[in-house]
Amino acid sequence: MKKAKLAIQVTVPFALGIVLSELLQVAQVIAMGLWLTSCLALLVANNASKGVFAARHFTGSLFILAFFFSGMFYVTFQQVENQSNHFSNHFLPGNQLVGRVVEMQEGKGSFDRVLLETQSLLSPLNTQTVNGKLLVHVKKEDARETIEVGDVLQVAAEVKSIQNANNPGEFNQENFMRFKGIQHYAFIYPTQWEKIDHAAGVMSFWANQRNRMKEKLNELLPPNQAALATALSLGDKSLLDRATRASFANAGAMHVLAVSGLHVGILLFIIQWIFSKVPFLRKRNRFIIAALLLIWCFAFLTGLSASVVRAAGM
Repeated sequence: MKKAKLAIQVTVPFALGIVLSELLQVAQVIAMGLWLTSCLALLVANNASKGVFAARHFTGSLFILAFFFSGMFYVTFQQVENQSNHFSNHFLPGNQLVGRVVEMQEGKGSFDRVLLETQSLLSPLNTQTVNGKLLVHVKKEDARETIEVGDVLQVAAEVKSIQNANNPGEFNQENFMRFKGIQHYAFIYPTQWEKIDHAAGVMSFWANQRNRMKEKLNELLPPNQAALATALSLGDKSLLDRATRASFANAGAMHVLAVSGLHVGILLFIIQWIFSKVPFLRKRNRFIIAALLLIWCFAFLTGLSASVVRAAGM
């Protein structure tokens, strides 16, 4: 009970700090000042309140306040303009960016989407280490044939900020992408990029397995069924056409297409049932451990989205 109470006292004020900072657009220097002041006051009050019962309530309030300001400071720390090494703060026309491909997604038009985790910025004068995510639109035939997750690309293109068209009632794409840490995009053509290296890793392995699975579904099923199967199994809705999306939305069943607790629970039940029939795994409930390991493999296969990680953790 005490642990649950402590968790609430930590997460609730932290979340409220995040929400308030987003609504008020608090400056980083103000958020940092409030956070440092609350932490210092908490240390002083904690030392002064030892053995004094009446002061414990004041110390508890400062504890909650410190986590509230921590949420505010966290939001300002994530803002691009406050990151000194973010590529957007140094990029000039004519510069080139080097970055690793961390995600690929098939687009509906003539371009596929590639997410780059930038590593360095090349200018005529020097090379500078940078960070930040860049959404790159690549011609479909180029992206499918030559680019894989883990590849390191050198890109020469015009980088633009993601902005809303400000049409009445439109989806707030700018905020949606900003919460993912993506605020800039670029269109590149065959002459504007080259692959210079490949950095294999755990996530690139699972991303390539995910792409192979999508390709296999496209081979075995008609386009519409393959798109639906990909959404239901991997949580990738990029292949769904507007009519299918509208049908699920009108039926109030869009959540079915988002891989989450429902899918993980069904998968866990099936895996446990199969493993429980294996004599070796029945000893000491080994089938439960084996099933949980496979569940986490599934979480990596789907790209470790927040909903799947939460469900796998629970």
